[in-house]
Amino acid sequence: MKKIPDEYIDNIKNILQDFHNSKRKNEILKKIHPLDQERILNVYPCLTHVVEKDIEKVRLEPLFIYVYQLLKESKRNGEICDELTEIFETHRFYARNYLYIKRGRIVKNILGNQLDNYNKIKRLNKVKAKLILDNKIKKVKSELKEELILIEQAISLITTDQPSYIQLKNSILDTSFEPGNYLECVAFLILNPKHQITELMYLDESWENFPLKWYLLNTQPTAFLKNIFKQFKEGGDLSGIFVAQYEAQNYSEIFEKIESHYTTPPISDILFKRKEIIKQAITCYDNKLYAPSICTSLTLIEGLLWSFSEEIHNQHGEIYQDDSYKILKLNSGKTTENLSIGTLLDHSKFGDIFDTHFIAYFCEELYKERNPILHGKDITSFTKINASKKIATIEFIINIIHDYNKKNAMERLKKNIDPELRK
Repeated sequence: MKKIPDEYIDNIKNILQDFHNSKRKNEILKKIHPLDQERILNVYPCLTHVVEKDIEKVRLEPLFIYVYQLLKESKRNGEICDELTEIFETHRFYARNYLYIKRGRIVKNILGNQLDNYNKIKRLNKVKAKLILDNKIKKVKSELKEELILIEQAISLITTDQPSYIQLKNSILDTSFEPGNYLECVAFLILNPKHQITELMYLDESWENFPLKWYLLNTQPTAFLKNIFKQFKEGGDLSGIFVAQYEAQNYSEIFEKIESHYTTPPISDILFKRKEIIKQAITCYDNKLYAPSICTSLTLIEGLLWSFSEEIHNQHGEIYQDDSYKILKLNSGKTTENLSIGTLLDHSKFGDIFDTHFIAYFCEELYKERNPILHGKDITSFTKINASKKIATIEFIINIIHDYNKKNAMERLKKNIDPELRK
């Protein structure tokens, strides 16, 4: 019997340790005192939605200064003052009003010429009116359905005091984080409750044309994403986003995930086998050798996707006809031997793993430039901006592979380990 390499055994031990730690963490969280849980939840909206740039824009406004002073005074007294509560509820009312108006417009678009009839029935019989709306929703475009789902999620967020929304309770006065001024963040969210509602960004008419969704949604904090989106709406130049990302030449997260126990044997070997090539693409970029960095990155990106699709097929068997990987199963139920990376992403089950915005970016932009560059026809695209975008694409795919493997490993352990051994 062939001996299992020690590093494989170590990886398995690490994964089991992660599984055990996740269970312990959940048990610890359950035992945290309710007041401490409240303090933890207080921090979440501030860390998630507010950055220093947001504060800078309002720091000198009289109302912001006033609310900030009320918070400091309340902190000294150990209790939220009535005036602060009144301001908080007033701005929540404005935000709710805005959302209900926006929902009304979406419902109007869904109902079309049935709107007047719907409104009449709604005044008499809300249950019947809901049936009419539900039946109409089934027939409209998926975009309108998605808009309604998003606006109802937003309304739920602001009307049911969910944890992701700022709560004006006394515990907020003895909560803090470093670095930054916590009470300034609280003051900002009191006066700008809509700022916490990410769904409004997705409903914005400019969102569809925002070119960086595929990357920012999956790799950057929400507050950073919101600021870049605002910059885009104001006509700002986004070409330097990826360059800025790698300006410090810090790729520790990339290298950590390449050598993680979720991306090395026996779990996976597609990153493990390519780690030196990935490092070379990055080294070329850092040394301003953009042509070799781009050419290496393009072949890496495609190779990673093909190999990842084969790995997933080996686990679930839903992507190819058989283990030769020569016949692709399509979402339509048909098969094809005419394999292309665009078809793999856009028309097979493999695409379910990826954000639709990434697939759009890959098929519409990156894949189209591949042949002209690698066949030597395009010699104008070897720029720092383009090279940084390719490194970002590699990082994105590495994150997808790592997170997919981790989630899959945890689910399999949860399913197969005896409940008594999980403790």
